[in-house]
Amino acid sequence: MTNIRYYKSGEEDKDPVATDNMSYHQNDFAFMGLSDGQAHNQTYTIIYETKDPNTGEHKNTWKFENVAVKQGKDKDEATTALSSVNATKID
Repeated sequence: MTNIRYYKSGEEDKDPVATDNMSYHQNDFAFMGLSDGQAHNQTYTIIYETKDPNTGEHKNTWKFENVAVKQGKDKDEATTALSSVNATKID
């Protein structure tokens, strides 16, 4: 997955609150950092793209909706793991 964009739920037509243009392989983790208080009582929509690993060509765009962001003192405590099995293909 690549070109990951994080939006406040219902605000996908606005600018994302965070973006990540790194490429991640199967079983990798992407991390999103938010300022203090930004995640409180807020859910997010995460939209990302998959590409062919051999050619780099666009395959599909996917999204997760209503993702609650866990808060914690470090990334181990604050990590929310999502599986692409639960994502919705949008193209």
